Parts: sequence; structure tokens; C-alpha cells
Amino acid sequence: TGSTTVQVNEDSPPTIAIDAKGGAMAAWIRTGDVATSRFTKAGGWTAVTAADAGTGSVAAWAPRLANTGDDFMVFWHQAVGNVRNAFANRYTGTAWAAQPALLSNGNTSVHEWSDTGFALDRHGNGIAVWAQGDDVRSGRYVASAKEWQADTLVEKLDTSSNPVIETLAGVSPNGMAAAMYAIGYPYHQTHNAIYGAVFE
Repeated sequence: TGSTTVQVNEDSPPTIAIDAKGGAMAAWIRTGDVATSRFTKAGGWTAVTAADAGTGSVAAWAPRLANTGDDFMVFWHQAVGNVRNAFANRYTGTAWAAQPALLSNGNTSVHEWSDTGFALDRHGNGIAVWAQGDDVRSGRYVASAKEWQADTLVEKLDTSSNPVIETLAGVSPNGMAAAMYAIGYPYHQTHNAIYGAVFE
């Protein structure tokens, strides 16, 4: 399959996740939306479908994509009004949920240069980490309920001159999670500090 009629954003290379049955999901940013395509051995690649909220400006940076074992999860940043928020959507069966999950609290914009880090444990529970204003915040995904808990503060940083540009997350088999975040300027490939946090 392909994206031949709508411009693919130059700052957003495609990302891909594989499921346990040899299938896959690809995601990338087109002009105005988060585009995805599902691959199965039986049917090949599907037509391109949008996973985003449908309104507001989608950030140009590449989306994050993961497979929970049963579902696929995609993450991106999108401006709704004057505030940029972190969103997630879950692909179950044959379609994305009609209403994406809002991860950030909407009080302050999620940083435009920041990615959303995400990781899963062996039970499909996950943790997402993102930069919002001067905060590093996180949200917990509960697999049994298939829903996100309210976002919480990880750490407050002085990022007025050094924005957070990268967030990464990892989860061990027993559910303990760790987050890493770097401060600097992406255009200059400069990382002035790297921080870490552990969740038990």
C-alpha cells in the first residue's frame, strides 16, 4: 500500500510494530493526520486509515507505535485550539477507536520537539512518558480494563532555555518501569543533560 495522494511529512519517517501472528501495523504523519496501514498474511496491506482525533494540527514528528499482544497502540501530539496535547489510540480487531485517548491534561502544551515514550510489560500494561511545559509527565495503561489512568507528574524541570526533546520508557517483566528524558536542542544535536526516573 502507499501514500500517493497526500504529502508525507519530511520530519516523520514511518514507524512499524509487529504482532505475534506475523502481522504488522505501520504509522506515519501525512499532511493533517496520523496515517496507518495494517498488514496480515492473509490480506496483505490494508488501505490507509487515519488514527488521529480528526481536528486540530498534528505535530510533524514521527508517531510512536507498539503492539500490546492483543492490540496496537499509536501515540502522537496534536494541537486542539491553542494547546498541544499527547494522544493515544488503540487498534482492536479491524479498526481504530473512534475517539482517541487524551493523555496530557491540557493545561499546558506538550513540547513540540518531544516524543512520547512508551513501553509494555508481559501482561500488556504500559506506561507513556512525555514532556509538557516544564514537566515530565506519565500515564499508565491498564491492560485488564483497556484504559488509561490519569496522568501524573514525574519530575518538574527548568526547561525554559533547554527544552526536553526526547522521552524513553521501559518496563520489566515484573511491572517495574523506568523513564529517561534528555534536555537540549534537536536541530543542533545537543543534549545538555539526561535524567532518569523509576516507577515501582
